Amino acid sequence: MGTLIENIKKYLEDTLGIGISIFPWKDQKKLPLFLVNAYTFFEISLLNNPCLIMMAKNNVDLTPNTIQKHWELITKKWNAACIYASDTISSYNRKRLIQHHIPFIIPNNQIYIPDFGLDLREHFKQQRIHKELFSPATQTVIISTLLKEKNERLIPSALATTLGYSPMTMTRVFNELETAGIGQLIKKGKERWWVFEDAKKDLWEQTNDMLRSPTRSRASMKLWPGGKMLQMPLAGISALAEMTMINSPPLPVYAIDVEEYRQTNIPKGFQHSPVDEADFELEIWNYNPILFSKDGKVDPFSLYLSLRETTDERIEMALEELMEKIQW
Repeated sequence: MGTLIENIKKYLEDTLGIGISIFPWKDQKKLPLFLVNAYTFFEISLLNNPCLIMMAKNNVDLTPNTIQKHWELITKKWNAACIYASDTISSYNRKRLIQHHIPFIIPNNQIYIPDFGLDLREHFKQQRIHKELFSPATQTVIISTLLKEKNERLIPSALATTLGYSPMTMTRVFNELETAGIGQLIKKGKERWWVFEDAKKDLWEQTNDMLRSPTRSRASMKLWPGGKMLQMPLAGISALAEMTMINSPPLPVYAIDVEEYRQTNIPKGFQHSPVDEADFELEIWNYNPILFSKDGKVDPFSLYLSLRETTDERIEMALEELMEKIQW
């Protein structure tokens, strides 16, 4: 397979039946550095119209709102059609770009340039790349690091105490992070430290495809007469409703650690119930949701991971809002 720009050229020529000439854009030096770092720019002539291709670098994960802001900045320096290009796109991001009227080209998938009357689509590949997922213990270390205000050197024994794992498990976590090339492992004698020195957003972008939904299973639950609720944070759409503009679900959703759930079998005070008789929904998690909960809600990163496979557009939009509120 050729480079992305070669694939774009071939796709346009095969689809439109015309020859395409592509040249690097000489004026990209007029753009802010962060745009030059995020995109590669090419000039083309399409249907006798000059166009600028803003091609995403290295599959950088950009939200539709971010793409729109970048596109608006670029069009101030280019007084003609400006077209976003990437090698893959999710169905949700495609819809959002169309809603924002942002022209785009995804080779072998779709050409959307409304000013030229082009909306040619084929099929849509899912953007998620299948990578080996981190273990739940490694995921807790990553989320803990994302939530800390400052980057710190971490040692297995301290992490084991904080996160509730054995020192041996934390040693395996360091091995996973080293193998994946995430952060820096520092060795001095028998001691090992792990640290991520770059921006928190970089950590999220490097790892989110290797992070799993914390939710193992879900169950509808009913309180016994006189039963008492355990201390459990809001999760699922209930937590999302507290953090975004989406409406709350009919039943509140809570999260519980799988080990706590197993130790009590059916936790004392409530039991499984048919949905139409339930008092709340329970998510059983691979790690303790209380570790990172705040104000009675699960942390935003775990919440995003628990819901990102949804096909409900309302939830997708709320998740985008959730991530845009994070102070990186």
